[in-house]
Amino acid sequence: MKNLFILFLLLTVINLKDQFLPGSRIHQNLDKAWKFLNEDIIGGERDGLDDLKWRNLDLPHDWSVEGEFDKNATCTGTGGYLPTGIGWYRKSIIIPAENIGKKVFLQFDGVHMYSDVWVNEKHIGRYPYGYATFYYNITQFIKFSYTETNSIAVRVVNSAQPSSRWYNGAGINRHVWLTITSPLHIEKCGVTLTTPVVNKQEAEMDVKTNITVGRYPETVWSCWELDTSKNILISKIATLVTMVVNNKGSVVGEARITFKMQNFTRRTIQQKIIINSPELWSPESPYLYKVHSVLSINNKVVDENINPLGFRKLEFNPSKGLLVNNEPVKLKGVCLHHDAGILGSAVPEKIWILKLKLLKEMGCNAIRTSHCPFNPEFYDICDSLGLFVFNEAFDEWNKSWDLGQSESPAGKAGNGYHKYFTQWFETDLRNFIRRDKNRLKEIKLII
Repeated sequence: MKNLFILFLLLTVINLKDQFLPGSRIHQNLDKAWKFLNEDIIGGERDGLDDLKWRNLDLPHDWSVEGEFDKNATCTGTGGYLPTGIGWYRKSIIIPAENIGKKVFLQFDGVHMYSDVWVNEKHIGRYPYGYATFYYNITQFIKFSYTETNSIAVRVVNSAQPSSRWYNGAGINRHVWLTITSPLHIEKCGVTLTTPVVNKQEAEMDVKTNITVGRYPETVWSCWELDTSKNILISKIATLVTMVVNNKGSVVGEARITFKMQNFTRRTIQQKIIINSPELWSPESPYLYKVHSVLSINNKVVDENINPLGFRKLEFNPSKGLLVNNEPVKLKGVCLHHDAGILGSAVPEKIWILKLKLLKEMGCNAIRTSHCPFNPEFYDICDSLGLFVFNEAFDEWNKSWDLGQSESPAGKAGNGYHKYFTQWFETDLRNFIRRDKNRLKEIKLII
């Protein structure tokens, strides 16, 4: 039995090691094999906690939709008369030792509503908005080892009700990701794409790439070593190649730049790429390219980043209406909420694909996300199907239904986002814009 256990451990480590290849960026999904407890406990983040009786499940997960209907539920009818409350999630992962010196980020695409996160019993952060993508730099808390595990614990509080005018769900109801990068890396949401010129003859694309090099914490994990003889930080020559790739895998445009980076510094690299005779994105022909950014030192790739991109020209004209690539287009849209009815708020991508395809077949070409940011995959599907999106950040600010009243304790829902708005709106709005900015192309407004 002992030999079988050792064999199982080795096979597990080998499989994990294959997923953590040294070199370029690793972006790994962490949805599988979580533990869940649908109640509150003290010390749910402790490594030695006995969680054998906790439920085993995969994410995304909405525990509200699994519950029983109750006419006296505190969420009332807007919450579907379903249970809310507090829940705990736990997971263990191995990050092999060859990743020492790299940066490690933990990303949540949505946790409803109020979450606290621990890594190896260390409190990492707190986030109140259930519809936002947020992430933490967890490098300093990680144990890099082939045998030692790292624990992740999440406490989700959704007990203050009613918190919305519609069904929210409860839990980690969107994907979770682990990202590992070189100390020299492209920042999170660090590539900004703009297309000032788009027509059938050519498309001009401006690229801004934020690149960082450094270490955290300030111990032995340096990107390149200190020159102790001169007591100065060493600079190295880096190369950034940005390629535009069509849907056949061919490179149709490229920019290359070589620059000097010193340890513990940050730079914004600007590039321009011209694409001849581009395929234009439209509702009838939603053609998408990929913008592939490759960062290297001495011909060794240290980080990569891919962004989808559609070339289109939008113009709002009071006499002609909306013009897409100089052609008039009437928007025929619907308002959608983030849930999928009886499936709750943890919506599988295949359901969104089915739903959006049916809407497209009915003649719909625009979606309003009512009234919050959706999961990132939703926008990918809309881009690929040829659907415009009116993206919304919030349903309420710090005002109540009385439009003349400000700084109100009432809000639209008694325990809604208005309670956090003043402290958090800039952070949430910044995350909202940065995550989806490359979907928002230049719009020419004629008044």
